[in-house]
Amino acid sequence: MPVSDEDECSVRDLAHMLGKKWTIPIVEEIYFSNNAGVHFNGFLASIDGINPGILAKELDELTAEGILQKSTASLNRTRYVNYTLTKKGLLLANLIDKAKEFCTTCCPLGASCKYAYIRRRAPTKSVSTTLLSSR
Repeated sequence: MPVSDEDECSVRDLAHMLGKKWTIPIVEEIYFSNNAGVHFNGFLASIDGINPGILAKELDELTAEGILQKSTASLNRTRYVNYTLTKKGLLLANLIDKAKEFCTTCCPLGASCKYAYIRRRAPTKSVSTTLLSSR
């Protein structure tokens, strides 16, 4: 079956998005929080090397792409912005998870590779199942 230009563009768009330096760390940070949400400062504290300006730009772009959902809350006159994964974002997180597993399996260095797949706290099944089943 031939690939249409539309399908090809979708794959290229996905590859471009995943190729950006901060997409995977941002998506994973929310994914491994069981999609409970991460505040802006939480990203800064947990993602090494990202600066506030770049983080703000990346979060805006991922929100515009429909990967993240942004919500705000106030507490003691302080406004907090919280980011969670959308259904599309959760699908992307699962794709990233599978890609890492594939790469680790196929790497000639195996577990000694510095990029070896190390699973942090995996999201609870209920988070993945609930978000994906509500499609």
